[in-house]
Amino acid sequence: MIALLDMFALPAMCLAIPGKIEEFIDAERHFARAAISGVKRQINVDLIKEQGLEVGDWVLIHVGFAMGKISEEHAMEQLAMLAILGEAEQSRKEAEGYSFEFSGSASSSAADAGRKPDIQPQNKPGA
Repeated sequence: MIALLDMFALPAMCLAIPGKIEEFIDAERHFARAAISGVKRQINVDLIKEQGLEVGDWVLIHVGFAMGKISEEHAMEQLAMLAILGEAEQSRKEAEGYSFEFSGSASSSAADAGRKPDIQPQNKPGA
């Protein structure tokens, strides 16, 4: 006889969390500051840059990388679903665990020189 899987015994899975782009933080628009479940983080938007991102756009974010552009309606549905599933707090904690931070004023000087800024991913405890 086949044993049924206990869904609660499965390992936790990372998921993409909706975030709203608040500003671009480098001249080449490789990085943006986004509001993610009440947490503001710097994210890498380079993977979806060709989708024509603008301030106010919603994106799905996974471990600090924007993975796709979504509508505001889709973002609200996903945030509501996280709340229904009791995962809203976990998604906020996950968002606290990642960020891309620029070291010093390298972002402006690198952008002025036409180079990518020197960045260091920030590993937060519990991420």
